[in-house]
Amino acid sequence: MVCEFVVRTFYPAAHAAVENEPAWSGAIAKAQITYLPPFYELQGMTVNAEGVRKSLLGKLWNAG
Repeated sequence: MVCEFVVRTFYPAAHAAVENEPAWSGAIAKAQITYLPPFYELQGMTVNAEGVRKSLLGKLWNAG
């Protein structure tokens, strides 16, 4: 997830090139499935694995 942040922030062209590649999106999904549910639970929220398969950073990047 940190790699996604760094690449998206400092190398936007590279991010655009890898964003939809299965290896990249799979790695992001695996990290989010591992690390985000405990965080959400601490916030009193529930989330299933499908809810973290899409990049959270991608969802939040232009939110706002």
